[in-house]
Amino acid sequence: MTQSEIYNSSGERIDYTFHPGTRMGSLVVIGHGVTGNKDRPHLVAIAEGLAKLGWPCLRISFSGNGESEGSFTSSCITKEIGDLQAVLATVPNEVRVSHLGHSMGAAVGVLTAAIDLRIRVLISLAGMTHTAAFVERESAKWFPVTAACGRMKIVSFPKSMSMICGKLKARFLLPRG
Repeated sequence: MTQSEIYNSSGERIDYTFHPGTRMGSLVVIGHGVTGNKDRPHLVAIAEGLAKLGWPCLRISFSGNGESEGSFTSSCITKEIGDLQAVLATVPNEVRVSHLGHSMGAAVGVLTAAIDLRIRVLISLAGMTHTAAFVERESAKWFPVTAACGRMKIVSFPKSMSMICGKLKARFLLPRG
């Protein structure tokens, strides 16, 4: 990975950490869950373990999270899809990209893979499956007045990941246990 900085379509810098590996032509992009960032211990351990096995990894913090630029209050799944696409745009075409996502990061990977064929393999760790219900539930925590008054409108969220999975061209791994 030779890219020194990555910016999303809003001009916000996306913070990342690259773990080199020996498998040329491959890259595992690792995305975090809601309120997380690339430096969560489990994501660091996964990246370090994969790199030891030869898999180059790129841990990213979506905009508004961790050290990435942007406001957390502007974070949403649609914006994170754009962040992931900005990351993918820096990867040479010949590199086979896998996306490993945790929680909402897994949902971002699934939704991105449905529209972006650069993601060839998906790995979902505790991936969100009912996106609309999740957003409604989490919105009440972060914006209780808005949610309680019924003024919050959720747009462009699939009711379930099962609606999207039929469109995927990528291989999909859902580890259990």
